[in-house]
Amino acid sequence: MKFLNRNSYTFKSLTGRVMLALLLAAVIPNNAHCASLVGDFPDSHATLRFGTLTYTNSDGNEAIPGGGTTLNYEYSRQMNLSSALVLGWRQVTDAKTQRDGYHSAYGGYRMFPFGLGIPITTSVGDAVIAMDSSYKVYGEASLGLGRMLFKPNDNDATAEYSADSMTISFGGGVMMHFFSRMGVDFQFMYHMIKARGGTAGSLLLSGNGMSFLVGSSYLF
Repeated sequence: MKFLNRNSYTFKSLTGRVMLALLLAAVIPNNAHCASLVGDFPDSHATLRFGTLTYTNSDGNEAIPGGGTTLNYEYSRQMNLSSALVLGWRQVTDAKTQRDGYHSAYGGYRMFPFGLGIPITTSVGDAVIAMDSSYKVYGEASLGLGRMLFKPNDNDATAEYSADSMTISFGGGVMMHFFSRMGVDFQFMYHMIKARGGTAGSLLLSGNGMSFLVGSSYLF
């Protein structure tokens, strides 16, 4: 943490950090939104991630393992310094069939347990307070709606055994702002998938999987 005015000071001692915490508590309300700290404050992330998702689907009688390359687009908006709303899209290309094995649009909630989700800068009189951390650990949970492929239909190449699905995902990751606007993101998530529509047989479909994604985000 740095406290900057006409001269530059770095609070490295415990006493200095306590003084800074008391100062911030006095000038920034606990429920302050990031956007209210300064006039045009960047409080949103646009993120693109790549990685893998391994899963096992079942129709109640047969379990089929699978996995493939995962592409993830995401937008997140900070509600306050330690939490954010998340909207995104996941798509998995099945490695065996090279088809769309699973996709989902989702919305969720992200929390930063150490209290700082984005770099912030604010003014106090003629001084400027800048706060950031290199590693921003977070936990996340989301609910998604999409479609899952159980297996292609061997008797008809144009048909497939699939179903509309609902997915509950939870996990976490770490975000690193090595640059002022660009960040690097590592994420691990567990997914529970349940069929929500389709034929009578496809309603029995369910699955679970784990994804590991790496990507880049832009703060704006």
